[in-house]
Amino acid sequence: MDHFNKKNTEFPIVIYTDTVLSTGGKKIDRSKYTLSEIGTPIIPNDMIVNNQVAIHFENKFLLYPILLTFGLWILTILFFIKKFVERTYKKLVI
Repeated sequence: MDHFNKKNTEFPIVIYTDTVLSTGGKKIDRSKYTLSEIGTPIIPNDMIVNNQVAIHFENKFLLYPILLTFGLWILTILFFIKKFVERTYKKLVI
């Protein structure tokens, strides 16, 4: 089998739901490549730029817990600042 005349390249990575492939700084649309039986991507060679393909995961749902935690920290800090100001004001009035 002549590996240099292949039209497609199969990469030894598993593609999950939030996996994003890119080459040359541009995302590869999911419709442009196929998956093998075990979930590895098979990409046409003419799409691969500089013989490199990058992989990353876009987990959109991770952002919400982080924002919620950040917001709760701000509310907690504001609550304690309010309590501090109330105590300080009471001491000044009495």
